[in-house]
Amino acid sequence: MNYEFCDGMTHTIKKGDTLYSISRMHDVPIAMIMRANPYVDVYNLQVGDTICIPVMSDNMQQRRNNESQMQNGMQRRTGETQMQNDMQRRTGETQMQNDMQRRTGETQMQNETQRSNSGTSVQNGTMTAPAMSDIRPQEGATDNTSDSDDICESGMSGEWARYVSQPGDTLQDIMDRSESSNSDFWMKNSADRMHILPGIAYYVYEKEN
Repeated sequence: MNYEFCDGMTHTIKKGDTLYSISRMHDVPIAMIMRANPYVDVYNLQVGDTICIPVMSDNMQQRRNNESQMQNGMQRRTGETQMQNDMQRRTGETQMQNDMQRRTGETQMQNETQRSNSGTSVQNGTMTAPAMSDIRPQEGATDNTSDSDDICESGMSGEWARYVSQPGDTLQDIMDRSESSNSDFWMKNSADRMHILPGIAYYVYEKEN
């Protein structure tokens, strides 16, 4: 035998055959035939011997075509599966984004409800605090008003009303809300009983030495 394994088809030597004629017959280069038959004696071909022709027969070609089609089908299905997974992942991400937006909206609604319950209203896009006469001291709130009679040192007529500070109030807001003079405001509210938030910077005037 002129070969160990034939990846192709076999040809039985007939009288008058040469490698050249065999290569022409099967349309296969001589070099490929010699490579497939390492033990062949090119100068002494024996009638009845078989040599390997590295060309696929019709059955082998059909089988390999079928295998190729199966591989292509598997690759296509794999690609379709990946596409489906990508679509599902993107759908999941979209749902997560929608849930986050919905929760954000619910949080905003809750904040607005809490702000409304605290007595703050919104008019034409502007937040307005309630009037002093509409506010009652909250439980546990500090009341900085004294028990003295409702006398305004500047002589203006009226009466002192309790105002419980709201979130976001500044001292200037409260002073602006009071219709008294600044001096009357400080006398009534006793500045030494007002507490300020730690960590807030204030400007103080210092005389030059």
